[in-house]
Order: sequence, then C-alpha cells, then structure tokens
Amino acid sequence: MKLLWIGTVWPEPDASAAGSRTIRLLEACQGAGYEVRFVSPCQENPHQRALEDIGIRTARLQANDSAFDSFISDYQPDIVCFDRFMIEEQFSWRVREHAPEALRVLDTVDLHSLRRARQRSLTSREPSHDTSLSDDTVRELAAIYRSDLSLIISREEVSLLTEHYSVPPALLETIGFLYPTAFPFQVWETRSNVVFIGNGFHEPNLDAIRLLKRTLWKEMRAALTEKGAPYVELHIYGAYLPQEVMQFDNPREGFRVMGKATDVYETLRSYRCNLAPLRFGAGLKGKVSDGWMVGTPCVATPTAAEGMTLGERFGGLVVENLQEYPHQVAALYTDHEVWNKAQQSGREILCTLFSEVQNAKALQERLTTLTQEKARHRERNIVGALLWHHGLRSTEYFSRWIECKNRKT
Repeated sequence: MKLLWIGTVWPEPDASAAGSRTIRLLEACQGAGYEVRFVSPCQENPHQRALEDIGIRTARLQANDSAFDSFISDYQPDIVCFDRFMIEEQFSWRVREHAPEALRVLDTVDLHSLRRARQRSLTSREPSHDTSLSDDTVRELAAIYRSDLSLIISREEVSLLTEHYSVPPALLETIGFLYPTAFPFQVWETRSNVVFIGNGFHEPNLDAIRLLKRTLWKEMRAALTEKGAPYVELHIYGAYLPQEVMQFDNPREGFRVMGKATDVYETLRSYRCNLAPLRFGAGLKGKVSDGWMVGTPCVATPTAAEGMTLGERFGGLVVENLQEYPHQVAALYTDHEVWNKAQQSGREILCTLFSEVQNAKALQERLTTLTQEKARHRERNIVGALLWHHGLRSTEYFSRWIECKNRKT
C-alpha cells in the first residue's frame, strides 16, 4: 500500500506540536506497512532531509502546476493525505482526476476557521463567535466534505462539526497527539521557575507572550513573593520568535527570553510550572501536553485546556478569569500537595487520550476499513458528491487559471 502525504511545509518536530504530530502520524503509517512519500511546495531545507533519514522519500512539487499531475499519475498512491484545508483546495482535484481510486484524507491539524473566528472576536470591533459562517468556515467545511475522511485533533472540534454543522460522523476520525511512554519525572523540590513555550509563527503564542510581559508577569511576581517565592523567573522559549519578543528580555524583572529550545522535553522537565494564558486558539495545545510528558503541570485558560481534560480533571489548574491567573500560578507553584496531584493527572490524561499506541492503531484501522469500503462510503457522502459537481469546482478552475497565468509570465 502506498501513502502520499502533501504537506504545507516540511514538518519540524522540534519547532511545533503540529510538526511533531505529523511525524508521529507518518511513523504510524510506516508501522502499518505503508510505503510513505512526502511532497510539499515548500523550499528544500534540512527538515526535508530529516524525512529521508527515517525512510520517507520526498519531493518538492509546486501547487498550480501540472508537473504534479504527471507525478501522481505515475505513482498511483492508495491513500493521499492533505495537510490542512488549503492544501486540499490546491491538490485534491488533481488527485481525484489522476488517481481517482486513492482514498483522500484531510488532516485539519486544528480547525483554522475556529481559531481565526476567536481571534477576530478578541481583536476586531465586529466580534465573531465560534460558529460564525465565515469564508474560512465554508472553505474548511467544503474540504471536509470533499474528502473521504478528515482527521480531527480534538473531541470538542468533532462535537462542533457534528452537532452544529451536521457533518456526518462517518467523515471524521479523532486523532490527537501521539505520545510514547512518559519520561521519568523530576520531583517538586528539584524544580524552579516558570516557563512559556510557543512557536513565534503562531499568533496565539505571540498574544500570550505580550500579555505576560505587559500585564501578568508583574502581578505574578507579586503573588509569588507573597507566597514566599520571591526569586522566581519566567523563561520564554520558542522557535522563530520575532525581534519584538526578543527585546522583552529583562534580567532585572526576571523576564527572560531564551529563544528556541534545543530539546523541548529536557527544557520543560526542570520547571515547576508551565504557563498557557492563551486568549484564542483551536485544536490541542502541545505546549501543555509536552509539559505533562515530563511531569510539569500547567496553569491554563479554558482555551488552552480545551480538549485536554479527562472528565473534570486537568494536569494543573484551569483559570476562567485572567485577573485570577497570577494568583493561581502562585498557588500551584508553592503548594506541594496540589502540584503532585496535578502532575499525576497530566500523566493519566496523556496515557488515556494521547497514547501513541492507541491513536496509531485507531488511524491504521480506520484507513484499512475505508480502503475496503470506499465505494459504499463515497455513495453515502451526498454533499461531497455535490461539491465535486462541475458547477461547484471553483478551487479547481481557480488553480487552472493560476497555472495558465504563470505560463504566460
């Protein structure tokens, strides 16, 4: 069986949770016996070569270019996975035309339309809401319906799609993070300081860093001092942090900007508290679960904790009101008993929701079943059939127009 993965970029497991999850999914497919190839319109870089090192053949193929048609006609994969709905828009019609028997799978990563709606609600004078029918939402829903299967990272996002947008559950599969056995934990007494980690290309992370710098950290230091911990520092890590954030570094204030973490787990394992004061976002938060992997509890907003609870349990504290956030950080940092319970909860959530073995098995079984029942499955997807009707194939014809335009120039 041959599986082709079309990526927005070459995955970077040391830069983002999304990149790490993609690598785990590719490895899960390899483990199931698939021949895996990865292509992307992104420029060649060391991350492409890293895929080759684990036995995945790669190629750079541009969007809106008929060279892809020749490639896929020759390769004839059994399964094609699209990384995010924008890649599905650019490539799925070519896959359908030149490899019609291939199972088409969309990995949404997170619901981009949901994240953007929440960002608009925070920053715009015209507030949006989670279920607004924006252009992003329509495009993302259309990509889901055009695909045979969509991988959804969060249970909450599955509920939103099925209950509000009436997407058939047969088109969806919940595949969250895939974590191996947790590392040994450092105990409370050997840890110090608090940490925030997040990729600088991701706007929710930049918003949280600005919030920490301008508001929360001063209040947090005061609360920690009041609880008997006056010398705590906040360390900010992240790949691709902009110069604006690098200039936030201030040793006198205990606000340190450390840059990219060379090893996320080794970095997080020595801190006592992980911070996630996210005001918008979607999907799951790798910064939270990466901390749990090494026993570092988190103080999170509801947005950061979304999809990451087990019943009412969370590996840390969830704070509804940002005004209370500094005090809850101080409480978790200084209370040994509460901290130990939070650490244990984080480990249990990882093992229950984000087990590499369980989620890899779920993906493998679903792909096998759909491959065997593909014809009947497609017959039931009435909306998908309507979207493939020639009168509604705007993304295909827009792509064809770009290709012709590029030829003339």
